[in-house]
Amino acid sequence: MSVPLDPDNERWAVLLNDTHAVERQRVTVLEELWHILLGHKLTKIARVAEAYGRTYDTTEEHDAYFLAAATLLPKAAILNAVAQRLLSQQIAQRFGTSCELVDYRIKRLGLWREHNGKQIKLSHD
Repeated sequence: MSVPLDPDNERWAVLLNDTHAVERQRVTVLEELWHILLGHKLTKIARVAEAYGRTYDTTEEHDAYFLAAATLLPKAAILNAVAQRLLSQQIAQRFGTSCELVDYRIKRLGLWREHNGKQIKLSHD
């Protein structure tokens, strides 16, 4: 979560959950940075059915997370890692991310089958 520190929205604070692993905190910081850079709406705290929660735009969340993943795991680097047949864990360790983020990025790049060693063979019929 990020909050502006001034009325002009020129200074921001990003709030991190200190129980999360540093790999998750990295993507959180970048996700929040992308929210700020893209001018996304601020989330609000709302009460729903005797509980409180944050409101958010799912499209904006998706866009910011996608860009954060792309920032941490550039396309060329992932193409190279998949071509080298590196495991998700090896890629994650190389880039300081989680395996889940690596898998997300590989899937978004359409490389999941190749990463898992599955080939598509077309029939000549």
